[in-house]
Amino acid sequence: MLVDGTYELQEVQEILLKLLDDKISFHQVKNFSSHEMKGKVDEGSAQRLKSLEKSRDKLKEFLKNEELKNKKIRLHSEVFIEVLDA
Repeated sequence: MLVDGTYELQEVQEILLKLLDDKISFHQVKNFSSHEMKGKVDEGSAQRLKSLEKSRDKLKEFLKNEELKNKKIRLHSEVFIEVLDA
C-alpha cells in the first residue's frame, strides 16, 4: 500500500511524479557510483533510467487531459517482495 487513496489531480501529480523522480534519482546515483568505482555504467540502472523517464513523460502527458480537471482520482498500488537465492 505504497500509494492507496483518492486524490485531486494536483495531488496525483505530486505523488506520482515525486515517486518517479525519486526512482530516477536512485538509478542516477547508482549509475554514477558504478562509473566512479568500476569505471563503467551500471547497465541495469541505465536501462531502468530510460524506462522511468519514458514513464514520467507519458504520465505528464496523461495528466494534462482536460477531462481529469474536476475529477477525483483513485490510486492503487501493491509492492511484492520476493526473496531469491543468491
